[in-house]
Amino acid sequence: MSDMVTLLDQAIEMGHKELGFLISGDVFEAEQLAQDRGRLTADIENGKSVDLDTVLDKLTQLKALQGQITQEARRLHAALKADLQRVRRENQRFSAYKEGSRVASPLSSRFISRQG
Repeated sequence: MSDMVTLLDQAIEMGHKELGFLISGDVFEAEQLAQDRGRLTADIENGKSVDLDTVLDKLTQLKALQGQITQEARRLHAALKADLQRVRRENQRFSAYKEGSRVASPLSSRFISRQG
C-alpha cells in the first residue's frame, strides 16, 4: 500500500514543481517534469491491496493539480498568441513605412522623355 501512496505523493510533488516552472515561464523544465510525472503515474501498480480511500484522496489531489497545470498552460498559450499577433501587426506597420518611404527612380517615370 505504501508504495502506491508514495508514488502518488511523488507525482503530486512533481506536479507542484511543474506548476511552479510554468508560472515562472520555464516551459522546458516543466515539460521534463511532466514527462517524468507521466512515467511515474504509469508505474503505479493496481494489483496490490490498498486502502482505497487514501488512494482516492491522492488521485483527487492529483486531478486538481492537473487542472491547475492545464489552466496555467492555457494562460501561457494565450499570452504567447497575443505577443505573436502584436509582433505581426508591428511588422505590417513597418512594412507600410518601408513602402511609403520608397523613392521612385526618375528614369522610370512615365512623364520624362528619354528622347531629349
